[in-house]
Amino acid sequence: MKVNRIRNIVAVATACFGAWIVNQQYSQADTSTSDVAFMVDQDVKLLKTITTDYSKATAAKKRVVERNGSRGITSTGLVMAYYANSAIDGKDAANDAKMATLRDLGLKLAKAGKDKDFKGTDEILKAIAAGPKADPAAKKEKIDLTAAIKGMDLSVDDTMHHYFKDRSYGTNVEDMIKEQGKKATVKAQEAAAIAHRVKSLAVYSKVVMNAENAGAKKMWLDYTKEMDEAADKLLQASKGKPADLTKAFVAVDVACTKCHNEFK
Repeated sequence: MKVNRIRNIVAVATACFGAWIVNQQYSQADTSTSDVAFMVDQDVKLLKTITTDYSKATAAKKRVVERNGSRGITSTGLVMAYYANSAIDGKDAANDAKMATLRDLGLKLAKAGKDKDFKGTDEILKAIAAGPKADPAAKKEKIDLTAAIKGMDLSVDDTMHHYFKDRSYGTNVEDMIKEQGKKATVKAQEAAAIAHRVKSLAVYSKVVMNAENAGAKKMWLDYTKEMDEAADKLLQASKGKPADLTKAFVAVDVACTKCHNEFK
């Protein structure tokens, strides 16, 4: 009797937590085509650095470049898939087709990184640099990226590597958030790009968790939701006054730090 009762309690708790996860809403901020172009330029440069360094690495350094580079490719591909997906708005069919194609190429990059396929990464980069030319098979509407990545066996490191220092094949986002929280000096488009990159992490963190039990998972999702909301405010502040932008960067840093302190 007691065993059955305990099982019933666990089943109900699990079901409630599962429903709570489903109901967790993260805003999908539309990304302008100019912001996409700005971020693509940054990301392509980073990815080209990775593949070039890998091809030139000595035998002694090849392993380190392969490890950090592959994670850099995966993480950057995920971010690219996010901002391309968020740029699909149903108003411009031709642009939606291009953004859908870019999104799918971003997902291919993520897989190439997981497979440590540097040659394949180079081929994907060529397609991105070419426009990219719209793929007729691409689904020309926003997709659920959390569903799209479920079979990739991603780790927290895979999703977060993009935000690390450039020497580790990241984009320095983490350091920039802290620095801009002291006094915002970046241009509006750079601030908006950082906001979109942070929002992408919030989305993928719904799937990739460094938490084992229901209580820890709820805390993890609460923190990522707070981070997402802070990124929304940063996006809004990027169009306003420098003082507001500084406060917005502080709020993002606080949200990120809370999670880092709890889940190291």
